[in-house]
Amino acid sequence: MKSSSIYQVNRNGGYTLLFAMLTAALVLGVAVFIISISRGQYLLSSTARESMFAVYAADSGLECGSLAAVSTLLSTTSAAYDSAGTISCGGSEPQISAYGQLAEYAGLKNDTAYKAGVSIIFGTGVNTRCAQVAFIKGMTEDGLYPVTIIESRGYNRDCPAANTPIDPLTVERALVLTHVGQE
Repeated sequence: MKSSSIYQVNRNGGYTLLFAMLTAALVLGVAVFIISISRGQYLLSSTARESMFAVYAADSGLECGSLAAVSTLLSTTSAAYDSAGTISCGGSEPQISAYGQLAEYAGLKNDTAYKAGVSIIFGTGVNTRCAQVAFIKGMTEDGLYPVTIIESRGYNRDCPAANTPIDPLTVERALVLTHVGQE
């Protein structure tokens, strides 16, 4: 019998395994990087979409408010705010929710400033958007010109109720229209 060894030690082995592991780690790193970038882009586009919904709701509320300001609902006297009224906009007739004399408002003569507010709902179901519109009427500080200010706050969801925590996913955008001079 021969007493020679069948097995020979190959001192150059193992490089293929090392190369395969390094390649796998590199491919995995690139995949994790691409997934994290994609997730960030998804969150950014979702936020932009919700912000767009809020801007559109604010713009719609501003248009409805402008219509109401031109109508007989808002006259230059405080008598228009002594009783709740309605405006028709977007297929709904929201009620005026708050009215009365303001303590002070920047740029207005304090004893002439009055405010009324209204909430307007747009859409139905999951597509419901909301705008809270405030009407401020008064005279300039020098008392020469009437001023009408319409503030519209649009939301990508339902309007937040008073004294309740706001959903962290709610986006608010505001638009303001100021008219100074003759009506």
